[in-house]
Amino acid sequence: MENMAMLATWLDNSSESLLRAWLSGATTGSRTVSSVRHLDRRAFVRLLGVGTLGVLAACAQAPASPQPTVAPTAAPTASSSSSPTLQPLSPRVSIKLTINPTAPLNYLPFFVALDKGYFSAAGLDVDAADNRGPTAGLLPLLARGDLDIGIQSPTPPLYNQVAGGFDVKIVASMSQDKTGRAADAWLTIIADKVNEIKTPADLKGRTIEAGAQGTALDFLVQLTLQSAGLTAGKDVNVTYRARATADMFTIAQQKGADVVTLPEPFATQAEQQGIAQKWLTWGERSGIAPWYQSSILGASAQLINERRPGLVQWLAAYLIACREINATNGVWTPELLDIVTRRSGLPAEQITAPGAVKYFDPNGAVSIESLAQSQELWAAEGLVQTKVDVNQLVDNSPLDEAVQRIGRA
Repeated sequence: MENMAMLATWLDNSSESLLRAWLSGATTGSRTVSSVRHLDRRAFVRLLGVGTLGVLAACAQAPASPQPTVAPTAAPTASSSSSPTLQPLSPRVSIKLTINPTAPLNYLPFFVALDKGYFSAAGLDVDAADNRGPTAGLLPLLARGDLDIGIQSPTPPLYNQVAGGFDVKIVASMSQDKTGRAADAWLTIIADKVNEIKTPADLKGRTIEAGAQGTALDFLVQLTLQSAGLTAGKDVNVTYRARATADMFTIAQQKGADVVTLPEPFATQAEQQGIAQKWLTWGERSGIAPWYQSSILGASAQLINERRPGLVQWLAAYLIACREINATNGVWTPELLDIVTRRSGLPAEQITAPGAVKYFDPNGAVSIESLAQSQELWAAEGLVQTKVDVNQLVDNSPLDEAVQRIGRA
């Protein structure tokens, strides 16, 4: 597709001047590859970053894992009969979004709403394009109106590109940590170090592989060190050697660090294979940043200003899907597992490896605290140079209308 080709070009042209040229529609020319080679590491992270956990999972197939620990027949299928019915829009409204099929846990509500026809029945014509690149790469598409809705993460590229003039608003949250449900990612302790590392204070003098700088995984590492009053580079050796999830898994296998950050389902697979033990994640179960939202939804100014009824209707259908997923109480029902395997093309055992289904905020509330605290940490790390007003970054009004339409859960 033309938009995806433009995205691929932008991913190669990551310097500030080339980014601006792309946004204005100018041709980048043949100097793009050499330009990105000369970007310093922090500049590249500030401009592009890795965005969210999904792109890490997209970089490699998961290692083989044992059979899923959660039987898909353990509970009856959640019924949608009690879900609110939306009056279809007339005329119909077109919505363009992207889906990363290799990160099915993050996109679960999208899969459900598409598969069960919730968007279509609401009067929406949804064009869901396949995108397996960094979510930060969606920002220019959103800014230009080539994309209407896209998953984002509170990482440096979001703040830096919005500060640079990209007119994108955060309109809803996605999954949130909940005890007993699948987590996004973990700090894992290498198997032969489990008895030596019990608390964050035990990380002093240790080596942690944080994946890629400026990502949600790096954020987890920094928060954990802060909780123990430790400083990266002084008290703890934090490395950024991995370029893909497969690299992180290999580092864990080869005992190349004492602690390795791993997104799901790789953390569970490492534990099942006796390579490492899941230790800490953000959220209520560990007490580390219980306010943190690793995935949020961004919308284009064009959608908000010119097709607002479509956005409100889309959010209402999205929340209906979230609530239906939550109604399974974390169990992979046959219906839910069938939807995800068909939509993602991934085997059932890989999808269910982390155990329970993720929990999604039934009202989609955006945490201002998460956006603010994340920006502060990245600014302290030198990865955000110009802070933005996070309250201006969020537009809650479409979500408020959507919740009013279907009722608050």
